Amino acid sequence: MKVLHINTYNTGGAAKAALRLHQGLLNEGIDSDFMVLYKTKNNIDRVYDYRDCLHFIKKKWLTLKNKLLLFKQKKQLSKYPEPEELFSFPNSVWDITLHPKFKEADIIHLHWISGFVDYAKFFDKCDKPIFWTFHDFEPFSGGFHYSNLFDNKGYNKLLDTTLKLKHQILCNKKITVITPSKYLYDQAQFSFEKEAFISSTKHIIPNGIVSNEVEFIDKLTARDKLRLPKDKKILLFLSEYLLYKRKGLSYVLEAFNKLKSSDTLLCLVGGLQGGGIPKYENIIHFEATTDDSRVNLFYSAADLYLNPSIDDISSNTLMEAQCAGCPVIAFDTGGISELANKSEFSFITKENNADSLLTEINNHLYKDFDRKEISERAHEVYNIKTSSKAVIELYKKQLPS
Repeated sequence: MKVLHINTYNTGGAAKAALRLHQGLLNEGIDSDFMVLYKTKNNIDRVYDYRDCLHFIKKKWLTLKNKLLLFKQKKQLSKYPEPEELFSFPNSVWDITLHPKFKEADIIHLHWISGFVDYAKFFDKCDKPIFWTFHDFEPFSGGFHYSNLFDNKGYNKLLDTTLKLKHQILCNKKITVITPSKYLYDQAQFSFEKEAFISSTKHIIPNGIVSNEVEFIDKLTARDKLRLPKDKKILLFLSEYLLYKRKGLSYVLEAFNKLKSSDTLLCLVGGLQGGGIPKYENIIHFEATTDDSRVNLFYSAADLYLNPSIDDISSNTLMEAQCAGCPVIAFDTGGISELANKSEFSFITKENNADSLLTEINNHLYKDFDRKEISERAHEVYNIKTSSKAVIELYKKQLPS
């Protein structure tokens, strides 16, 4: 059994979840490869950049064509109101079916494929069993990756056109669909009942963490390495882009502003995208990092990790924080609460607002947690081994005996 995973990037939340599955499959003895369009440095085996197989001239030509396509798409979107969420078109200049890794594979496992996989070319030419893990709404939407949080009526014509095209392409295709949460499964239910995925089988298999990927590190040791004060309580909020509205930084700032504790520091880790954050004395900002060992230090240094996302499919950070030994406070939203409810060290707010977040902070900030126990328990609960085995069983059903 030879599996090829397809994802546009090897960084980002979806990529991290997909790579963990890839690593979990390798650990189970599965012949698994992972192909991306844009590869950056990583320490995971058998991750390939699609463009490396291209002849120099063809690579230059396709890169130029891709820039032109992106320019046309950007120009088309400029006719509409400024979107609050990422929008993707289902077309691409790249043809993954020509890649040697594709030809060698028995199973193709799609993940987050926007800008990489051309729907029309791929689904017409692929004659191998197709698995598709949804990491957001895009596979069954008109183009938005999340669309429940804002008024997208101005996009109706574009959304209808794109969705109709997707339905035409996917009609009667036998795809094994996997969602990492019941929440995403329910969001996709309408599409599941329509022509796009009517012939597909659908399964819920949660994301997980690779054993020892995130380690327990003593809190004071972590703070020493990050040069953080050892005599303060530390709240942590981490996101690739801090000002991404959906992630809930506004609730964190409001709650922290109301917190009656002079010995508490708010640590923010992530990119600002040209924006800014309030210049309070007890707020410290670190730039986003793709260094997993450094991220591990941030979790280990914090007393509480705050996860107030107002819409999310799953939460890598909720699992990671606990695997490092840090308890979590999260909003009861999306797929986050499904993960949180698996652990006694994830605390769900009664309401999704700053006051409820503040209440939970006050309830748990000064508790004396056994952080090593949190780490050990989280590695048991969120281990990728369980998910990997479930996926392998699905693979076996799609291959001839």
